[in-house]
Amino acid sequence: MPNINSETLFNASAEILADKGTIQIRIEDKKIKLKLPTTRQIAETLHVPHYYVLPAFSEMEKSEMITREERVGIWTTDRGTKIMIKLITEKFPEKCEEIINPEILKALTGYSVYSG
Repeated sequence: MPNINSETLFNASAEILADKGTIQIRIEDKKIKLKLPTTRQIAETLHVPHYYVLPAFSEMEKSEMITREERVGIWTTDRGTKIMIKLITEKFPEKCEEIINPEILKALTGYSVYSG
């Protein structure tokens, strides 16, 4: 079984979001949350069976990096958002510039670097 951890899942998520060209953002209690791809999409990207990614997602939830909402999906917590923004802007800068308004991108990047 391959070693699948939070870093693996965040990297696969960043790749999927960049490829799709869509990032869903939600703001609650002055915190930014990003919607992650489904566990099945991530497993497909990693070329592993779906059940291989589930334990890592459980650990991420325990570590307060993500939250899972029944019939809604997986969203980053404040901590997970900072990790995802840093990852996606560093790994896919051109794609980010294509899909995100420059002022919003600047604000998101500042959020990941300077907040909490």
